[in-house]
Amino acid sequence: MVFCPKCGKKGVKGLCEDCKPVELLDSYKEKMVEFCQACSKVNIRGKWVECRSLKEGFSKVIRDRTKCADGVKLDVHAHLEQVPIKPGIRRVVQVDIKARLGSVVQESSMLVRLLITSCPKCSKMGTQYLEGILQLRGITKETEFVIDFARNEIAKLREKGMFINKEKRHKDGIDLVVTRKKCLRQISQKIVDEFGGTVSFNTQVFSMDRQTMKDILRLNVLVTLPDIFKGAVVSVGRALFVVRSTKGKEVNCIDLSDGKKKSFMSDRREYGLVCRRRDLLETSISKLAPHLEALHPETFESVLLMNEEYAKSQLLGSKMTIGKKIRVLGSNGLWFVSM
Repeated sequence: MVFCPKCGKKGVKGLCEDCKPVELLDSYKEKMVEFCQACSKVNIRGKWVECRSLKEGFSKVIRDRTKCADGVKLDVHAHLEQVPIKPGIRRVVQVDIKARLGSVVQESSMLVRLLITSCPKCSKMGTQYLEGILQLRGITKETEFVIDFARNEIAKLREKGMFINKEKRHKDGIDLVVTRKKCLRQISQKIVDEFGGTVSFNTQVFSMDRQTMKDILRLNVLVTLPDIFKGAVVSVGRALFVVRSTKGKEVNCIDLSDGKKKSFMSDRREYGLVCRRRDLLETSISKLAPHLEALHPETFESVLLMNEEYAKSQLLGSKMTIGKKIRVLGSNGLWFVSM
């Protein structure tokens, strides 16, 4: 007569199904854990996944590659205390896994290979690789901030594999050699929208793909900055104009006194730069009636706006309330420029 030696159930050879120990952990598919030292991503099934640290990334890979029963919770602890985050580092790391299912707990240990490397996007950083060149022209000592603006915009696209691999200075500008040409149009348009100027594109055959035998194209983007930037306030005679756009020598602007659109040729009319857009003063509306007034940014007194009618026409489409933020120019009075 056969029976379960643990519970005494008859007709069962060995332990019955109820008495058999639950196998929470099935198997682990051993494979090297690849961690990018530049962007802190790990390779999971061919896809580079973002993580906050090597420890978190290691845990994600182990959880993904460990087969276990349904409903099992895994606690993963990898011994990574003395692993330097440098490219080319290879280590064999001990990993302790604790599986939980209700009150049942199973523990296991294994050795996993680790490689500190660079993902396909970050591997292009700091190399001779290039897909395009952003050429900024019309740069002077007073307008060096435009280069910083371009660098910051490129830095925002780091996640898309956009890096500056080389900078080459010229008398009137700079060339920024970048690793992703698809983003160059977007960045150049942002520069023109912010400061004005013109942009042109030129595609060149750079090399040939040996596998597909197709031409590899490089994109050159030329941004020529104007003498006067968009949003700047200039004086022509006794009139004050705010620049809307520039095209070559033509400057399109708005007369701050009456809000009318006007234009002039910068090589035919004498003008003076009163204030750049970034140097405009920020204040708020302090009074709506009987006249529109704003707080003076320096004295904090309620002052009548010199171009009240133009200010009202610009504020008409928005909620014109006390405390609304506006940008003004302090030149022989307080002039409304923009919101």
